[in-house]
Amino acid sequence: MNLRDLITDDLILADMKARDKRTAINEIVAFMCARNGISEENARKVEAAVLRREGRGTTGIGKGVAIPHAKNCGQVDEIVAAFGVARGGVPFAALDGEPVRLVFLVVSPRGLENDHLRVMRKIAHLARDDKTNRFLATTRDFSTLRAILDEVDEYFEKK
Repeated sequence: MNLRDLITDDLILADMKARDKRTAINEIVAFMCARNGISEENARKVEAAVLRREGRGTTGIGKGVAIPHAKNCGQVDEIVAAFGVARGGVPFAALDGEPVRLVFLVVSPRGLENDHLRVMRKIAHLARDDKTNRFLATTRDFSTLRAILDEVDEYFEKK
């Protein structure tokens, strides 16, 4: 499962408006669901699943990155994702206490737990680099994001 295939240009929310964690999750879930043709009713269920997962511990992994997610979600038939940029930062109870500027949402159905974990691992790998994170938080040129996603996919293909 390639990040580039999951996070297409139409699944990039370049200017999130949220100012708090719950609103950020609502915004990115609504955005992703709308782009994937998921009904409002099912979008609310996806959001509830993501919030339940968030209730077990923050998905703010540090360095300005959060990966809210839900697996075993009956509202999707395949892994779906979106990427959002909160330029002003959002308090997200991240592990390092810093605001989150980059939000990667991942939602998967039952039976794809291993693929879900593979996607999460790739995003976490991408998020390790401070320079990449700063660039993604400030750029409006998302063609470079495509190149970054390709690099991460290639790195994992070689492993």
